[in-house]
Amino acid sequence: MNNYQEKIKELTSLEIGWDGYNGVPVSQKLADIASNLLKELPNENWQLVPGSDGSIQIEIHKKYYSIEIDITHAK
Repeated sequence: MNNYQEKIKELTSLEIGWDGYNGVPVSQKLADIASNLLKELPNENWQLVPGSDGSIQIEIHKKYYSIEIDITHAK
């Protein structure tokens, strides 16, 4: 298991209220989308950030640019 897969597993295992309010864990469906997307992206040091609504954000910050991909829902 690579490091982003471990982080995704951690984000899907968050307790309700993880943010001190009513934050919910990242859903498995969104986690799968993020995982599949990361397989296609260059091997960078991507950060995975949970949203309190169960969303997940994929981020990378470099000297001259930042990329943030917010995965908010899936059907």
